[in-house]
Amino acid sequence: MLVNFNSAAIEYVVKGWWSELIYRGALGPYPGQDCVAFDAPQNNRGIGHWTQLAWWDTNLVGCGIGRCPKYKSYVVCQYKPPGNVYTAMCLSCW
Repeated sequence: MLVNFNSAAIEYVVKGWWSELIYRGALGPYPGQDCVAFDAPQNNRGIGHWTQLAWWDTNLVGCGIGRCPKYKSYVVCQYKPPGNVYTAMCLSCW
């Protein structure tokens, strides 16, 4: 893994993406009460970053960061293989 001065910012953003289920209230307060329905695109609003990170065959994530005016940054990640496809099934689950 290549680490540079931007790695802390990238890690911060990716951790935020991973926490989207918590922010959207999709995780219950007790184990076993988690409920996320991925059966329609409207149910996935606000958790698109999480679903891509958790996609069943995503095995590589590459991120870059761009600096913007007024101390802001823009983080972009690419996933291999690409996923997050509505109605696609986990082929290794069957």
